[in-house]
Amino acid sequence: MEQSSIIDNKSKQSIKQRIIANKEGIIVWGALVINMILVFIQRLYIGVMPDYLMQRLNMDISQLSFLTSAAFYGYAVFQIPSGILIDKVGVRTLNIWGGLLTLLGSILFSLTNSYYLAWIARFFIGAGTSVVIISIMKVQALWFKPIYFSQLSALMALISNLGMFAGTLPLAVLIKFTGAQTTLYIISILSLLGLILVLFFVREKKEKNEELDVSNIHKARGFSQAIKEVLTTRGTYPSMLIIFFFISTMTSMMGLWAVNYLTSVYDMSKIAASGYVVFFTFGFIAGSPVMSLSDRLLKGNYKKSLLFFTGTYFLLWFYFLIIKAGKPPVNQIPVIFFLMGIAVMVHILAFTASKDANKIENAGVATSVVNTMEFIGSGIINFLIALNLQRGVPTEKAFLIILVFSAGAFIVSLFVRFDNQANS
Repeated sequence: MEQSSIIDNKSKQSIKQRIIANKEGIIVWGALVINMILVFIQRLYIGVMPDYLMQRLNMDISQLSFLTSAAFYGYAVFQIPSGILIDKVGVRTLNIWGGLLTLLGSILFSLTNSYYLAWIARFFIGAGTSVVIISIMKVQALWFKPIYFSQLSALMALISNLGMFAGTLPLAVLIKFTGAQTTLYIISILSLLGLILVLFFVREKKEKNEELDVSNIHKARGFSQAIKEVLTTRGTYPSMLIIFFFISTMTSMMGLWAVNYLTSVYDMSKIAASGYVVFFTFGFIAGSPVMSLSDRLLKGNYKKSLLFFTGTYFLLWFYFLIIKAGKPPVNQIPVIFFLMGIAVMVHILAFTASKDANKIENAGVATSVVNTMEFIGSGIINFLIALNLQRGVPTEKAFLIILVFSAGAFIVSLFVRFDNQANS
């Protein structure tokens, strides 16, 4: 018993020592994760104030979809350049410029009455926020042991999902009491605070440590060389397609269509609909520890996790859209949305699969290439749903594209290769 107690104390001391030894890495990681909360707020607010924006900018549902997708296009276009630049100029510099671009876009969007300027502003916001997730993945690769990558990704998702929560019901309540225009000003102020956080707390990893030799990672690499290596690695493509088919559906739903669906099909108010949509967020929050537990039970075998959760996600949408014809009993919606939120969190493991398939010095480029697919997929989903709605297709049938995409995610997961040695 005494010996066991001594071993436990040593283990606890070791964990404490590791945290103290890497406190700078934790601070850098934490500052970027807080910025990730702001990324979600920027991504979601249009879905909570569509009527105000349609009136103010004089646009129809198709133009609203295009405006929402502007941030996705900016995000997608700047993903690969951001991934290359982060390997070249570093996390801090890239996030300063990204923060400035986000702030500029936020201010412009809150002030303009021009649809075209609003579109440009949203494009800037997408471009500026595109650097954050890449930076977090890069920091995790540089500052921490490889075995912690999936766990940190899950923790990042758990914390950053506070932004998902803030962008639904709380934002709808804020709009109700302060007005949509004042809310836009508040979002601009939050963007400024995010930039200040980067200036004060984010720095580069320069020293060499005993766990990871980063001396070669910071060397400038040719753009074409890095992209060529990532794109000629077969293991990159299953991750790309999982993100394209899987998380893109939730990005589209949360960014624009979830509240619209509930108000159209169930005749709910915006606040009531946001109250149901928030169960996606509760699912995201619960999904992070569930994913970590799954990762431990399956001994890091992310292929099995991806198959189980993408399959579950498809079945939930099949029940929602086919069995219940797009209108399940309203008391079932919180449960369905909650389970969908849990299932969709497994998309984080696609980044782990991509990391394992590629060289560590290409971590930024690989992450950016994979992450681009979320916003290409979301843009396509937004366009197809808006097109069908404009043609008079019933809302619940217009959403069948979500079911098709979720089936694609499960099929692609079959082709993920799990490398046990890379994950050890």
